[in-house]
Amino acid sequence: MKAAVALALLVAAPTAAHAYSEISRFGEPAVDGGGGGRYFTGAPTDGYSCHVCHDDVAAPPVTVTGMPDHIDPGATYDLTLSWPDDGRKYSLALELVDADGTPPATALPALADQPPEMRCAGNRTGASAAQLVTVGARRIVYVEPCGAFQVTVSFTPPSDEDLFIGAGVVAADGFETSDGDGSYELRRKLTSTVTSTTGCAVNGQSGSGVGLALAIGTLLLFRKRRH
Repeated sequence: MKAAVALALLVAAPTAAHAYSEISRFGEPAVDGGGGGRYFTGAPTDGYSCHVCHDDVAAPPVTVTGMPDHIDPGATYDLTLSWPDDGRKYSLALELVDADGTPPATALPALADQPPEMRCAGNRTGASAAQLVTVGARRIVYVEPCGAFQVTVSFTPPSDEDLFIGAGVVAADGFETSDGDGSYELRRKLTSTVTSTTGCAVNGQSGSGVGLALAIGTLLLFRKRRH
């Protein structure tokens, strides 16, 4: 299936191999050189990642920091992905959703607070390479391939639901095809620390009650046999 999707994209639109340098192209039909409505984040809402087209060379070295072991509702987490400033053009698509496909509150740092690493060409006064795109109910973080080599995303789980994160980073070699491009894929389930105490408490009390009843019954039966 993966090969079929990649073949369809490449045959229908050879220019789609530019790592989708413009976010608007993801929503365009594949026959017009777009992504056909897929943003290739690898999240459950999308399914596919950038590996569909960009996997000809080894994955680029991407460092992930701030990934929580567990998440608490209402807490805010800062997740950072960074990659080397090695002359290649890096782009990123990232998405966070719960089991129903609903995203948490997601934000990027204000432009004034963004370090040079998040700006085009790594310039401290340059434009931000990252943008937060709303597509229907989806919230997608996209980094255009303009020379940035880091992105920080803040998210706040609204409830005790687990979250799923999908992200793809493409390191393009600057040519007009996907040949020679490497891709990094991140897929992770973030488990909530909050569990439903109702079911557990009832089951625990029920289990304790049954255990106590069995113990009393066994004791009475033992005493009856002794008499």
